[in-house]
Order: sequence, then C-alpha cells, then structure tokens
Amino acid sequence: MTQKTLALAGARIFLIEHEPHVAEPGKLTNYSLAGYTAAALLVGQIESAAELAVAFRDKWIRTVVQHWSGNASDTKRALLRICRRLDPAQTLGLLRECILYEATTGQGAILATEGVEEITDEEVLAMLWGMYYCAES
Repeated sequence: MTQKTLALAGARIFLIEHEPHVAEPGKLTNYSLAGYTAAALLVGQIESAAELAVAFRDKWIRTVVQHWSGNASDTKRALLRICRRLDPAQTLGLLRECILYEATTGQGAILATEGVEEITDEEVLAMLWGMYYCAES
C-alpha cells in the first residue's frame, strides 16, 4: 500500500467520522481545516462514493463555502461545484450568509466570494452587485 493510498483512505475516514464543529461564519477549527484539506485530496471521489457524498453534504459544505474567503483556487472552485450539486439550497444559503458576514465584519463581499460566480444564482449575484454599488457610493 502506497503513502498516497493511505493518505486518501485517512482523508475519507476523517470526512465520514468527524465534523468541523463550525456553526457560524468567520470561525475555523482544527477539524474544519483538516476537513477542507481532506476534501481537497478527495475532490475527484466525493460524488462517486455514496457514503462520502452523504458525509460531505451533511457536514462539510459550510467549511468549503467559508474556507479562506477570497481563495479562488481550482480546488476550491471544484469543491464549490460539488457543494452546489449535492445540496444547492444549503450551498447558496451559506454563500449568502458568508457574503453578508464578510460585507459587514470581514474583508468585503466581493473579495470574499472571488471564484464563486459559476455556482451562484441570480439572487446571490444581485446581492454582490448591490453591495458593490453601495460601497462605491
């Protein structure tokens, strides 16, 4: 068994057996950071493995949506697309929450949501543009 195989197996077990313990925007825990890393390692396997997909949908979408706002890496984009496919309502609701949080207490809504354009709906885009124009005024 290779180290890569062991790492992927450990990542899978972590996502299934643990939780991020994050219930509000702007908060991170050691578990949420480890979970995001595990999800990034398994990005190509999450949807094809039923147990993993359920665990990811039920426990890890918040972690992905709010993880390092402004990080528009290819991996984060791929994880956000998975979130949207597995649970569109939860993903968009958390994205709205993240936008409002960042616009009022964080680094700003536009920067915070960099890279999420492709998974948003019209309401989220309208929120982004509305906040942008209010900030410019």
